Amino acid sequence: MLVKDNKNIDFGYKIVKKKDKQNLVNSVFNSVADKYDLMNDITSLGIHREWKNNLINWMAPQNPKTPKPQNPMSDFCLPPLSGVYNNNK
Repeated sequence: MLVKDNKNIDFGYKIVKKKDKQNLVNSVFNSVADKYDLMNDITSLGIHREWKNNLINWMAPQNPKTPKPQNPMSDFCLPPLSGVYNNNK
């Protein structure tokens, strides 16, 4: 169902006023938010929790190496931080 005018828009199987759509989306989200993790557990048999943990670990490794600043004068501006820079190249 495609709406051709500027005042209405599709929302599921209904046509609604554009100004009302955000409130309708919010109400749908709020109606499922409390059960969202349970629904994911059921539909993925709990695997989504492992995927989520793997993604978080991939995005933020446990032992990140902070790159040394490229400005040669920055060594004189920053206090020495032991163990932060990897100088053993």
